[in-house]
Amino acid sequence: MPPAAPPADPNAPFNPRSAAPAPAAIPCFGLRAVLIALLLTPLCAYWAADQGVDTIMSLLVPPVACLMVLVGINALVGRAAPRVALTTTELVIIYGMLQVATAISAEWTGVINGPIGSFSVFKGRFKKFEKYMLPNLPGWLYLKDASRIPEYETGGRDLSGFLRRLPIWWGPIAGWTLLALIVCFAMLCIKDHAPGVDGA
Repeated sequence: MPPAAPPADPNAPFNPRSAAPAPAAIPCFGLRAVLIALLLTPLCAYWAADQGVDTIMSLLVPPVACLMVLVGINALVGRAAPRVALTTTELVIIYGMLQVATAISAEWTGVINGPIGSFSVFKGRFKKFEKYMLPNLPGWLYLKDASRIPEYETGGRDLSGFLRRLPIWWGPIAGWTLLALIVCFAMLCIKDHAPGVDGA
């Protein structure tokens, strides 16, 4: 018989880390979950842009709906092939990525996208745009020359016209994307170093 384990010291301080079971390994190092999240991101982004009412709450509808569908499919897969089914950790990774992507898409549609070209195009209607806004806006985040985007006010272009004009927007799109990534990274740093938060 194996030797009996020594009795625990009743006076020793309780350590929740030693009492908790070791976390299970994530299949494929989480790459499968990341790939699924990337495939669903365009759907959530389009949903956020088309139905803004579904993104006004903190519990965003698109990622929750995708998660519910995944959980249902995963339950069926678990019955037929348990080894292939997604783990709880993978579902959390997928939901977290979709939540962040949907939030950025909703913010982009409602706050960022419109003003990129509006201040220059509508400066004739709103004199304060030309007097106060345009001189102080960075050119790498806004299109300040209305002659480059004449269709922005009137519309009426098909997909081919949109694609031809798209290179004009790459600069501000890259600038705002970089700024959004920096903000997300800063929030992660604040979370990791905030007092009283696990991992600090």
